[in-house]
Amino acid sequence: MPPSATEADIQELADHLDRYLKRVEAGETIEITREGAPIAHLGPVREKEETQEEPSAREKMKALEEKGILSWSGEKPPSRMPVAEVKGEKTVAQMLLEDRR
Repeated sequence: MPPSATEADIQELADHLDRYLKRVEAGETIEITREGAPIAHLGPVREKEETQEEPSAREKMKALEEKGILSWSGEKPPSRMPVAEVKGEKTVAQMLLEDRR
């Protein structure tokens, strides 16, 4: 919990929400508790510069390409052929069930 945090029971917070929100607007963080146990923090919204957005999958792949870790043509990978074929009238599921008995 940040050093300027205040603790408030959930019922106290509900009863005096406006008062606590004013404190949050002033930069304070409130630790919300239920029966003495912390359950959440209520704090000021961080500015966009402070937050770090997760790079997209495309950005991650481009970074890996630039490092030479992978190469990709940008096309969909070819469909895979089945690894094994079932011969006979039984399905794979039936064969698995028999094998487990």
